[in-house]
Amino acid sequence: MERKELLRFFFITVMTLLATFSVTLYIFRSQAIENAKNQAHTISEITRDTLTSYMVMGVTDRRDEFLSRIRKVGNVQEIRVVRAEGVIKQFGKGTTFEVPKDEIERAVLEDGKPKEIYKESFKNATYKIVIPYKAEPAKDINCLQCHSVQPGEVLGAIAVTIDLTQARIESLKMSFWIFGTFLAVFGLSFFFFRSLDID
Repeated sequence: MERKELLRFFFITVMTLLATFSVTLYIFRSQAIENAKNQAHTISEITRDTLTSYMVMGVTDRRDEFLSRIRKVGNVQEIRVVRAEGVIKQFGKGTTFEVPKDEIERAVLEDGKPKEIYKESFKNATYKIVIPYKAEPAKDINCLQCHSVQPGEVLGAIAVTIDLTQARIESLKMSFWIFGTFLAVFGLSFFFFRSLDID
């Protein structure tokens, strides 16, 4: 194999491996975020329905116990239910866990639209979603029977943070495994064709 052809083969091999590695890593990363989003939505719906049932039954003092159990589920790093202004005026500020702690939570309480953020550093990765709870009839329960707010007004929000660090590690492992496999295949192909040239 001539030097020029060898360099061309090497360049194509490197570019193919890098492209494969990048695409694989992107796919696994996107899948991890999508799974976290679905998990967070499921947790938020369960939390909303459970806390609403607690209100109807008059046992809201058990909400902290319920939330503490949710925090122990799998990769749930944090879960908090924050109060909007209308609920604060009627029932007070609540505990320190029910006060918005960052801009994304305050923004959701302000405009009533869900927001999400993915944070990644060298050591860890997290996905956070904040979903508003509004004064709207849901599953035969009318929020306006207990809350003195306008229909559709934001009552609060649930903030769920999912730890994706382990998922990222698994994605990297799989990407490197695929990268190594392709590298081995290209290496064997190179030596095979080189041996044909020698013969």
